[in-house]
Amino acid sequence: MKGELLIVVFLTFTLHLVELHESRFSVEKENKREGKRKFTHEWQEIGEDEPIPPGLHVRINLSTHKKEVKLLDNDETETPTSVSVVEKTSTFTDQEGENSDLEKRLKNIPAEDIQPTLEEIDEVKKKYRPYEELKKEFESLKMSVKTDLEVMDELFASYQKVMEKRKTHTMEELGNLNTLSPLEESHLSILTDLEYMVHQVDNAREFVLSGGLNLIVYPSLNSSSSVIRSEAARLLGSAVQNNAASQIKALESGAVGTILRVLALDTAANVRSSALYALGCLVRRFPLAQRQFVDQGGLAVLVSLFDGDSGEQLKLQVKVVTFIDDLIVERQDAKMTQLEVLSNNETSAEKKEAEERLKQYKQVELEKTLQEKEWCQHLVKLLKRELLSKSMLDVEDVYSVHSPDLDVVEKLTRAMVSLVEPCRQEFLADPHVQKLILGLIQWLKGLALGEVDETDGDGYYRGLAEQVKLLGSHLGFFHTNHP
Repeated sequence: MKGELLIVVFLTFTLHLVELHESRFSVEKENKREGKRKFTHEWQEIGEDEPIPPGLHVRINLSTHKKEVKLLDNDETETPTSVSVVEKTSTFTDQEGENSDLEKRLKNIPAEDIQPTLEEIDEVKKKYRPYEELKKEFESLKMSVKTDLEVMDELFASYQKVMEKRKTHTMEELGNLNTLSPLEESHLSILTDLEYMVHQVDNAREFVLSGGLNLIVYPSLNSSSSVIRSEAARLLGSAVQNNAASQIKALESGAVGTILRVLALDTAANVRSSALYALGCLVRRFPLAQRQFVDQGGLAVLVSLFDGDSGEQLKLQVKVVTFIDDLIVERQDAKMTQLEVLSNNETSAEKKEAEERLKQYKQVELEKTLQEKEWCQHLVKLLKRELLSKSMLDVEDVYSVHSPDLDVVEKLTRAMVSLVEPCRQEFLADPHVQKLILGLIQWLKGLALGEVDETDGDGYYRGLAEQVKLLGSHLGFFHTNHP
């Protein structure tokens, strides 16, 4: 390797000297051939638009700010880096002739018999492996590569084997509520691998089309292990997330009713959380699924989750609030889209699409059903549960709030803003709401004062304070003493 490098350096340096030496005489040849002005070894001014032949030394006269040129002096060939040589271009030289000339000069360079030493050869062998050896390894790797569909088929087959083994095992061998048996570990591993794979859209579509919901997901939801039931619900959600084809197949297979039964009957918090995730993935941006969700009593099931007040139940309730708020905002976006299409004079196809989308959302009587199920009161109840225990009434008849869970406050107030029109009467009916909202604004403003100003916008506390203030403004809470 060192020998080859020396040859390259030597050739490059030799070519540079040859070109530099020949460039000294190219000007006279060009002048004679083309009848142009003659250049000497004295500096001469040259026009801005006048072409500069190769082999000249060029400079800018700092006194006159003019460009000057002259022929290269003999001593300048010894220090080629000290001059500015104009490269040869197709303006003065024929490209094919230049290439031919270069080939002739390269042939005249004497060859040198440079052989690497034994030490250099040994060093190369230590650093690099023979090509044949690498080729064999690549071939063996190629034989073991499998497509996602092949891996999925193997997981389907492994699941069937696990189910067959379950039929011959006793209850003791199937584990208990606290531990998983080896068989259940295999079951869980299959579900986890599939859940990872279906995040890819094509894999998700293939999983659903291959009957994965009926063959694997729904039976796994009946497992005695809450961990397996939870993973099965997550697999269902991931398989239909942002995937219209999978959503349609899941809807046809009865996924909405299955998920609602899990939410209503399964008492394990982790299973209910995964089931809510699956429900959200299935019905978002899918009005027909939302209609089935409402028609099958989905809102009543979700409202029933607000009966408990433990920490785990509170987390689930906040997720339910976020889920419902997403559906409300989705419907509002459909209305805004139609208005924008009409105002911007969009094409007839875009207008028709916006109208059809809004028509499908209107067929889902979401807001009306929410009021019937007392959803507005549940939002107020959740807000009071979060704030009243962390507040005290001050002299101005406003609650002084101290350190509530900001994530809960953010999601609750955002949901209340989205439903302020249909729920206005219920929000105003509770006397605590106004005092809590005003106290919350004052507390957030105090936190915002300590925030460092950021160049990309308002800080978190300031933004949250504006959101709560927007809710209070919609409800008419602000007067002169509470701006």
